[in-house]
Amino acid sequence: MDKYKQWLADNCRQTNIITKGGSDIWKYEFTSFEAVENFFIGNIDQWKREGKATKVIGHSILVFTK
Repeated sequence: MDKYKQWLADNCRQTNIITKGGSDIWKYEFTSFEAVENFFIGNIDQWKREGKATKVIGHSILVFTK
């Protein structure tokens, strides 16, 4: 397992949510705001390239297609 995947496994709970309308949302849940911030800053460029939108709520980040 690469370092990124190991870090996710140790620091984050990932959930895939499919809405009634068929939208695909990834929810990343962390134990601290610092972990949320580090993950968000480290991935924002990739999400932008992929055309993804994000929403931070508390210790969670939702990532979905615009």
